[in-house]
Amino acid sequence: MTPYYPLDSTTHHIIAELIATCTKLNLGNVSFSYYRDEVDFYLTENKKGWELTVSQGKHRQVATRDVYRVVGGKIEYRYSESDGGRF
Repeated sequence: MTPYYPLDSTTHHIIAELIATCTKLNLGNVSFSYYRDEVDFYLTENKKGWELTVSQGKHRQVATRDVYRVVGGKIEYRYSESDGGRF
């Protein structure tokens, strides 16, 4: 399966910078939105590291979500869901 919302290089850079800032400030989570695309990004730290959830569809017929793990600074795609599927 492929992500519903592919991450571009600018988004990769933003995520890396946010994780570095969260680590520096001892924050366990942060979120941001691309309003032009109606996409929300949620970064959450847990015991295994950082997880990124990319959510679309608050104003669409079908909501989607992509889940990534951030390991060693690299964003690794895990799975996707839609409201007609897993959530």
